[in-house]
Amino acid sequence: MPPIASTDLQAGEQLLHLLSGGGGYGDPLQREVERVREDVLSGFISFERARDVYGVVFANAELSDGLSVDKSATERQRASLSAARGKSAVGTG
Repeated sequence: MPPIASTDLQAGEQLLHLLSGGGGYGDPLQREVERVREDVLSGFISFERARDVYGVVFANAELSDGLSVDKSATERQRASLSAARGKSAVGTG
């Protein structure tokens, strides 16, 4: 479909709309861990991306309300990522 259009959907049909990411704002290592957790639960980012980009490590890998952040592992991961790019360690937010 063109960017601006009108169409009728039949019962059972779906319309999918893909958007590119906004690129973010600020240092991903300073994003509040609870917000990263919410992004994982919503399917916006994977467990791997949470760990490798945001430095957030989870105690378990279940996509449910039981998903919990491993705070000490998150602090170590964020310190490691920060050191790898030559900056001082940041907190877990």
